[in-house]
Amino acid sequence: MVELNIKLPESFFLEEERDGYLVSAEMKSLWAVQLDLLYELDRVCRKHGIKYILDFGTLLGAIRHKGYIPWDDDIDVSMLREDYDKLLSVASQEFKEPYFLQNQLTDNGYDDYVPKLRRSDTTCLMKYNIGNKCSSNLGVFIDIFVFDNIPSSELSKERMLFYGRKSRDFFYHIFTLANPPRFSFTINYFARMTRYLIFKKRYGTVVEEYQRLENQAKCDERTEYVANITYQNPRYRPRCWYEDTQDVSFENFCFQAPVAYDALLTECFGDYMTPKQGGNVHTVVYFDVNRSYKETLNDKSLYKRLCEESGNTVSGLKEYLKFINYYFVKPLRKSR
Repeated sequence: MVELNIKLPESFFLEEERDGYLVSAEMKSLWAVQLDLLYELDRVCRKHGIKYILDFGTLLGAIRHKGYIPWDDDIDVSMLREDYDKLLSVASQEFKEPYFLQNQLTDNGYDDYVPKLRRSDTTCLMKYNIGNKCSSNLGVFIDIFVFDNIPSSELSKERMLFYGRKSRDFFYHIFTLANPPRFSFTINYFARMTRYLIFKKRYGTVVEEYQRLENQAKCDERTEYVANITYQNPRYRPRCWYEDTQDVSFENFCFQAPVAYDALLTECFGDYMTPKQGGNVHTVVYFDVNRSYKETLNDKSLYKRLCEESGNTVSGLKEYLKFINYYFVKPLRKSR
């Protein structure tokens, strides 16, 4: 395993049963690297007075399990836009190799819209990373969700749905621009290249489209409510959830959580203290805590096997129909 900047007892890396779920030693190694990333983010945030909160399943794990949900494999944090901007301003001086704060401005091959803190000396592949061979950093990561001001007049469900649709369109553009197709004599290549060239002409670069997405989200007015507008399923929440924080225990470390964690978790999960037995929220297809993503992607036999196992291949016909729908059917529906 790569060298960590945190100290974990040897027992942490052993296979363990938690709440009736068997957590493998392999998964524990992924958790260890993610904890290292979260610890590094926490260090920088405390140093510069930046507030963040554990969020979603990570907050649930902190409150219900004092650590990971046994069947979870990622870490989520959230912060207000002003705190995120402050984090960006110190990122280059604070996050040294192998740590890397990733968004479209720091990694123009990045094809997602949730910023991440990664370790470049490791590998972590989601299903959509396999088959696309994107050029971005694919190290083990934690997600950073950014929440923007939302004027009270826009707190309607219809408005939130509008933001969600707009964000999905932006994501579709960014994903396409970040993944130019590789040449092949297939209809799949023709459909993807046509779509890529049209998007390139219409939207420019990944960075330009990402900046449009953020400009849509930004509102300088300080408001009572905030929302993660740049995410495809926006949520709006009281600003105080991000301003009034407290330390909570997570795998024997202390990280920031909202004082109003009960309200947040109830919003997300309802009866959150009752575990949903049999649940499994694993989203990672492949990870390696011993070598960098560059080595992994250059291992042709491994990459071929991952493509076959994940079934992440899109037929030419399906890709072509998706292209036709986006450019011809969808505009017709909007014009009615």
